[in-house]
Amino acid sequence: MKRTVLRSLFPFWPNAHHPDGATQRCKAFACAAAAALLMLAIQGYVLQAQTLPNPGFENWTNIGTACMDPNSWNTPNGGLGLFGLCSVTKETGNVHGGDAAVKMETVLVPLLAIKAPAALTNGILVVDASDPFNSTVQGGSTIWGMPDALTGFYDYVPLGGDSLTIRVRLFDITGDDTTQIAEAEFVDNSTTGGYTSFTLPITYTMTEDAELAEILVRSTRNTMDATVGTVLYVDDFAFTGISSVDDPAAGLSSTWYPNPAQHTVHFRNPWNEPLLAELFDLHGRVVSRSLVNGAMGQLDCSSLASGPYGYRVLRASDGRLLDRGMVRVQR
Repeated sequence: MKRTVLRSLFPFWPNAHHPDGATQRCKAFACAAAAALLMLAIQGYVLQAQTLPNPGFENWTNIGTACMDPNSWNTPNGGLGLFGLCSVTKETGNVHGGDAAVKMETVLVPLLAIKAPAALTNGILVVDASDPFNSTVQGGSTIWGMPDALTGFYDYVPLGGDSLTIRVRLFDITGDDTTQIAEAEFVDNSTTGGYTSFTLPITYTMTEDAELAEILVRSTRNTMDATVGTVLYVDDFAFTGISSVDDPAAGLSSTWYPNPAQHTVHFRNPWNEPLLAELFDLHGRVVSRSLVNGAMGQLDCSSLASGPYGYRVLRASDGRLLDRGMVRVQR
């Protein structure tokens, strides 16, 4: 079984020895302040690592000239915009919380005479040429642990017997292997008459911590059953009950710095044995890898786009997970 440790990255923690041999020292009051900052950073770090990006759909970005997408989420708008259509729009009137929600509407593509259900995902929509508006999903967002449910709020106005669907899949990532470990789906065909909450319990097929979460929401469950004009509003998604099956790895951690990094990120090897260190993106793809034999290691991130990346440190001899966390690349 893998073992996980979540560590904050503080290369200048008091009395910590740096590669240049310098030792940072502080007096009692400074240590107390640093301890308080450390606790706040740990809380913020765990929150960042275990929650969905833009879960309240407050932030949006223009897609072409006609449409917008919620930040960190993907929709069919990029393709539909070519026809002057947007099946997903920013809703500021009918919201559950905050200033915005997502409005999803099943539309008709006139030139193709195809019904296009609205879709929303935290991954990447993969288009099937034979059924372009019933796409699959690749990737998702980083999560560490075993959430017991996905929760949120929705308001549904179905036509012609349509049913909405909200699906979640969780994946374990070990090396280059990505394995689905959990799945759940919420389906409803009723008119809600306003926002109502949903709780989607997650069923696991393997007792492993998830590292990748994929969510797919559709205004109509299947393209063939779609009715033009069906509308779904969604807002305020969250994972709940996140626990972990992993234990700390003997209280040790690799210290990654600088964070954020520009071209190279360095880390320490307190285990005194060969290690395999990896960076992976939010879709679970390994983007940088290094075998470490000494007390220090580094990974090249000069070709990576700005943004957050997960890291993991594995024992080279047996692949045991020793440490993992998050580092940001910033240009």
